[in-house]
Amino acid sequence: MTEMKQIGNMLIEKKYDIAQKMTDEQKQTLKYNSDEFLENLINIRAEVIGIIAGSLVDSQHDSVTDISEKAKELSSKAIQLEIQMDEAIKSVSQYRKYIWDAISNIAEEEDLSRQSIIKMAQQIDPLIDHAVYIFSTGYVEHHKQTLKEATDSFLELSAPIVPLLDDMAVMPLVGDIDTYRAQVILDTVLNKSTQWKIGTLFIDLSGVTVVDTQVAQEIIKITNSLILLGVKPILTGIRPEIAHTMVQLGITMEVKTKATLKQAISDYINNPIYNN
Repeated sequence: MTEMKQIGNMLIEKKYDIAQKMTDEQKQTLKYNSDEFLENLINIRAEVIGIIAGSLVDSQHDSVTDISEKAKELSSKAIQLEIQMDEAIKSVSQYRKYIWDAISNIAEEEDLSRQSIIKMAQQIDPLIDHAVYIFSTGYVEHHKQTLKEATDSFLELSAPIVPLLDDMAVMPLVGDIDTYRAQVILDTVLNKSTQWKIGTLFIDLSGVTVVDTQVAQEIIKITNSLILLGVKPILTGIRPEIAHTMVQLGITMEVKTKATLKQAISDYINNPIYNN
């Protein structure tokens, strides 16, 4: 048996002791320290140490896949426990210290050769580095997803539909409209129009800062989609400078328009045939 395999087997035998020591020395800094939590943490850490030690015993085994799956599991649990990313990564990085401390003790007892220690370092350190990378990636992906959900929620709120009467509603738009936001607006307006059985929808553009060819095309797409659903779209609040720009660009809107939202709602209420 080679020295590296011998050390690997000894680390596997000591994996729970190493995990226990690692946890005991970090107990004061852990966010959770119930007996159940600590027991689960020790078991998981022992599994990680076992995978790393196993790579010394069988270099042909796919330890990278095993450590990746375990790192993903650890990352997921840390995120669920709302442990800060920097604290979690620091904790994962500590595997290197405790594993090498154990190897150092064994090396003194067994009088290991320098060559064997170098080989172990070449095997262990890249595996730990990979585990830290996969663990960090879990956090990054979680934050990306959280940011996307927050952005989607914000965009949905930026396209509010306000029902005023049984079959009439208003959608005030504010700010710039890009392709992504236009798609959110389209999805929202189609779903709400169907859900609330809207017959007439006033789309108020008085808060839209710029209307160029792209924005106009997105608005046309929204109004055409509403017409296909049997909803009558009416645009209101197109400012003079925007109207001038649209004429210069040759943009035409094949829908009814009103100068202001107030005028449009007044006409709707006072004219019984307005919605025909």
